[in-house]
Amino acid sequence: MTFLDSIDYRILTALGRNPLATVVELSKELGINVKTLSKRLRRLIDEKILHSTSAQICPAPLELEPIVFFIDTKIKNVPLIEKIGEEHPYTTFCTRCLGSVNGLMKIFAIPRNSIKYLLELFNRLQEIGLVEKYVFFSSIAKWNYVETDFTHYDPITDNWKFDWKLWEEEVDSIRNVGELEGYPPSILHRMDEKDMKILRELSIDARVKLKDLSEKLGIPEYHLSRRIKFYLDNGVIEGFRLSLYSKASNLFDQFIFKCKCPVDVTARFMKAVKKLPFQLTFIPTQEGFTLVILLPPLGISYLGETLQKYVEKVEFMWADYRTSRRYYFYGEPFKDGRWQTDKKTLVDDILKNINLK
Repeated sequence: MTFLDSIDYRILTALGRNPLATVVELSKELGINVKTLSKRLRRLIDEKILHSTSAQICPAPLELEPIVFFIDTKIKNVPLIEKIGEEHPYTTFCTRCLGSVNGLMKIFAIPRNSIKYLLELFNRLQEIGLVEKYVFFSSIAKWNYVETDFTHYDPITDNWKFDWKLWEEEVDSIRNVGELEGYPPSILHRMDEKDMKILRELSIDARVKLKDLSEKLGIPEYHLSRRIKFYLDNGVIEGFRLSLYSKASNLFDQFIFKCKCPVDVTARFMKAVKKLPFQLTFIPTQEGFTLVILLPPLGISYLGETLQKYVEKVEFMWADYRTSRRYYFYGEPFKDGRWQTDKKTLVDDILKNINLK
């Protein structure tokens, strides 16, 4: 990998803060001329340091429900269970993990009232010995996404200069935590198959040029522009995620903290994690929250110590960033104004396709 300098990291930080900014807008913000910035951006993409800038699709407005699974299984079974995730039309994320759970963390966004089929699928996997045990959680509020802020990183020494002690003091000082932010209401009745195709393309590349997207989908640019505004205004797109090469700083690794705590503690940390400079996903659940985060190794002890001050129980896992899979939004199961939710699609066909019955 080509050595990244401070300018590269400034560009990545600016993209994280304003993912849809044009090159001209980024040029003004960073004080870098347009030609130089364009070359730098192209190099980051060509060398696969910046894989993509993806729109994060909020499930609730589409009448989908996010479900988080932690699956204990033997290592020999992991590839087959990963394949099941690839076959399932509502899989959104999968990563191998080691620690309090040895196996996989999988996230689904399933149609409302269809969890019975997801449970039937995993119960069948238990019956045939592929899964030893599993637990699952639904989300009680909107998820929070934070992108990496490389202004805290020194590429010369390859060290993060983040003041963990100050962050811990900020956590302690939070008093009026307020309520967790609820999901926006459903607007599925105002969407069709074309919307699902647009959302898929935005989940692959949110910075795609409207002209290129128009040509690919056969939808006029003016219509695309209006629909994207509609998604943003109604919370269908709830954020953006930069997918970076895992060693953009060779101090990064991916970790999962599964925390049990009262809802007010969840709300406290929902506020607090926004001050962290590391890419993360914060998931409020019925039992507390789950935090998936890219951290330098030294950050584990600092973050873990602060969490233990407030939560009843912390379960810790190392997650394999190398084999992690983020699945692009998949709108194919949306037909005639509704999502497919039959047993054949969500259980029988999946098992059949991987030669399990």
